[in-house]
Amino acid sequence: MPRRSVAAPTARSVAHDVLVPGRIDNSLVADYVWALAKRFRVRELVYDPRYFEDTATALARSGLSVAPMQPGTRLMSEATDRFYLDCQERKVLHPAGEDGKVLTQHVEAAVALKTEYGWRISKLRATRPIDALVAMLMAHSRAVRRSESVYERRGLVVLGDDEASPERRGAYADEDENDGGWD
Repeated sequence: MPRRSVAAPTARSVAHDVLVPGRIDNSLVADYVWALAKRFRVRELVYDPRYFEDTATALARSGLSVAPMQPGTRLMSEATDRFYLDCQERKVLHPAGEDGKVLTQHVEAAVALKTEYGWRISKLRATRPIDALVAMLMAHSRAVRRSESVYERRGLVVLGDDEASPERRGAYADEDENDGGWD
């Protein structure tokens, strides 16, 4: 059976929000980040230091909080695991239709591989980008880490006079039910 050659995708056929032919100029990315920071409250910029270290350093000097996240590390594996679990629990949403087209195509171009260290994301085909998915994994990881509730770590404490309110006894979330806290 003769082999059919499949044409490599052109730059215009690859899912993108902004098309930058050739190599990306990181100064344009920095300008875009500052434009976003004017519109939104940007708490932190998470980035791959392999491609963005110098620009991130300059952004940090200008007052933006930055956090490197190297692909292939335990931190990235933990980010991927957390993202996977949050997707399973339907805690992650993304826009449908045209607004979510780029992310959808990048997710569809990826494969998740289970390793001894956790989940790892990889390209299904070398010619299709997965950058939006990787960026979302990194951002999700930093966002959930920064927004953890103190109650998730320590439990809920109810303050009040136990004598006046017997139903409040044993109000510590981690208190043993058999220690006399409840009548």
